[in-house]
Formats: sequence, structure tokens, C-alpha cells
Amino acid sequence: MVPECFDSSDQYAAWIGAARLSGINDHDGYCTDCLPSYKERMMVEGRCGHPGVTFEFYVTELDDMEIEGRRP
Repeated sequence: MVPECFDSSDQYAAWIGAARLSGINDHDGYCTDCLPSYKERMMVEGRCGHPGVTFEFYVTELDDMEIEGRRP
């Protein structure tokens, strides 16, 4: 089943392939890659299946700022 926040099954399949390469194997992992602005847009469009997702900002080992979506 394709989450509503994806535009197509092809887009979701591409995300799954990329997630496997990056180590995100959990079928719920797509919220990890979400962004606050995208979540807001999906909520407005009625396409966010997990409105309780919060976002955590952190600094990587290379001093880059990263953001990660987390389900409650």
C-alpha cells in the first residue's frame, strides 16, 4: 500500500530503494525523511497519515545540520 503523501506507486518504490541503500528498512521510515513544510502541505491536502510526527534537529559528525521526523 502506498502512503497518501506519495504522488504515485513509482515514487514510493523509488523511496523504498533509496531507503534500503541508506539503511532505512522500516516500512514506517518514510516519516523520517519528511520535512515540516511538506508535512504541513500534506495536512492541508488531507494526505498526511501521521499528523503526530514531530521533528528533531541535530548536528552530524561533519557539523551539518540534519532534521529527522519521528512518530510518537
